[in-house]
Amino acid sequence: MELLYLYIRDDHRNIKNCEFNFSPSYTFSFDDKNKTFSLIKETNIEHWFGSNISNITAVIGKNGAGKSNMIECLINALCYQDGDIVIFKYKGVLWTNLHSHLTNYKFDFKIHRIT
Repeated sequence: MELLYLYIRDDHRNIKNCEFNFSPSYTFSFDDKNKTFSLIKETNIEHWFGSNISNITAVIGKNGAGKSNMIECLINALCYQDGDIVIFKYKGVLWTNLHSHLTNYKFDFKIHRIT
């Protein structure tokens, strides 16, 4: 699984309306007002770490910047415990926690559901 994108509406602490793109191959953008997603896919990515590692991302910042809050929001989004949006890639397919009727988008992804 590769984490691609996280949108946090409000963590009720210090992160509000923030987008986090974690992949050099995909750039997502969410317009909360129009409920619209856009995607730019980069095709010319150089693999510096060989064929087994496709992406490395670091989350850094000062104490109190919101690193732990971001991880907590990610976990909550994957468990459907809030309104944040997460997109990830698994076995070559894009997945999200969104309900497809909530937004407009021009790319294909599957809805991740907890059963």
